[in-house]
Amino acid sequence: MKIEKWLYFRSVTTETNDDGDSLTVGHNPTSICFPASAIGSMGVTSTSSITLKLHNLKVDQEPEVNKRRNYAGDDRLIINCTAGKAFEVMEALSQAISNNSHTDGLIVVADDVTTNAAGATVEAEYFHPHVTSCGTITVYDQAQGTGIHEYYEEIWCNPSADADGEVVGSLSIALQPQSVLLEGGITTLSLSDHADSSVALNYHSAAVADLSAAAGTEWIGAGAKAGGAGEPTKPVYEIEFAGALVTDNTFNMKVNGTALTQETFNSNSNTTVAAIAAELQALGSIESATVTDAGGGTDDDRVIVVTGAVKGVEVWMDGLTVAAGSSQTTAALTQTTNAWSGASSIPAADLNCGSGDVQFDTVHSGTAHPIHRAGHTHFALKTCEDASGATSNAKIGVYIKWFGQPALTLAD
Repeated sequence: MKIEKWLYFRSVTTETNDDGDSLTVGHNPTSICFPASAIGSMGVTSTSSITLKLHNLKVDQEPEVNKRRNYAGDDRLIINCTAGKAFEVMEALSQAISNNSHTDGLIVVADDVTTNAAGATVEAEYFHPHVTSCGTITVYDQAQGTGIHEYYEEIWCNPSADADGEVVGSLSIALQPQSVLLEGGITTLSLSDHADSSVALNYHSAAVADLSAAAGTEWIGAGAKAGGAGEPTKPVYEIEFAGALVTDNTFNMKVNGTALTQETFNSNSNTTVAAIAAELQALGSIESATVTDAGGGTDDDRVIVVTGAVKGVEVWMDGLTVAAGSSQTTAALTQTTNAWSGASSIPAADLNCGSGDVQFDTVHSGTAHPIHRAGHTHFALKTCEDASGATSNAKIGVYIKWFGQPALTLAD
C-alpha cells in the first residue's frame, strides 16, 4: 500500500512564536505541513538555498466559493543548506519521499526551533546534515490578478476616541488605482462597555491615523449617500485660489491621474484663471468649468466651479500647484456636491455597538452604486458617538468587495 508522505517545515527558533504570519503580510506562515505530491519542482536558488515550488495549497480550502485563490506555482518554500550542497539535499529529499521504508508518513525536513514552549533549549531538527535552516514559507490566501475580490477583517476599535468623526481603526489593506467598489458590510462582533458607541465606514485616498479626524467619503452608515432613494448626480467641485496670480506664475494639476498642460500667467490673474477653466472644460470627464465672477476687476476672480460629465462618476483632481513668479498663492480643491444622492445603507443608520446594543447587528452598503476609484483607496472605521472612557471597546467585522487588481497589504 502506498502511503502519501507529508513534509513538515518551521521557520521560527522559539516555539511560542509559531503563531501565524512571520512577515506580517498575510501569506507567510511560520510553519506548514503539506503532502509531497504538492511539490511542483525543486530548484537551486543560490549556492546555499533551494526553492520548492508548490501547487496551490489553499485552492481547495474553500471549495464552496468555487474560485481559485492564486496562480499555480506562486506558493513556494526555501530550504537553506551548506554552500555547494544543494544538489545533495534535493537528491536526499527525493529519496526520502520515494522510500517506502519511511512508514510513519511524516518527514521533518527543517524545524528551526531551539527554544520550546517551556523555555528550555532544544535541538533544531533537519532531515539531512547539509540543511542549515528553513527559509521563507509563502502560501497565498488572497486572490491574485485582476478580477472580483473579497476581503474580510476584524478590527478592535480604539477606545480613546473622544469626539464624533474620529478614526477608531483601519483595514490593513489598500485598493490599487482603477478599482471599482461593489459592496461592503460592517457587523458588531463584540460590544463596547460604553453605552454610546456606534461606527461608520469611510473610504479615502490616503491612510488616516487613529484618533485623527476621519477623511474621505462615508460608504456605510447613516451619512452614506451612494444611490438609495435618490439618483446618482454629477459631482461638483470648487477650485479656490487664496490670492491673485502674479507675473510668471505657473499652475499645474492632475485630473484622473493625467497632468494638465501647464498654464503660465497671461496678462492678469483673471485671464489666467479663465485659461485654467477652459483647459479643464475641454476634458471629456468634465461637463463644465466656470469661473465665478467677483466683480469688475482683473485680479479678483478666485473660484472655478467644476462639474463632472457623468452621473455617479467622481473626477479625481489633485496636485494643484502654483509655482514660479515673485510670490505664489495656493489653490485648494473642495467637493461641494457628491456624485450620489439619497441614503443607501441598509439599514440607513450607523452600526450600533454600545453596551446596550445588539451583538451581530449589521449594516450593509445596500443600494450603493458601484464607485470608481482612480487612485488608491484606504478604509477606516470612524466613531459616530463619543465613546471615550471605555475599558473594552467594540470589535467590528468589515467586509468589502471590489473589481480590479488585488489589494496591497499595508506595513504594520
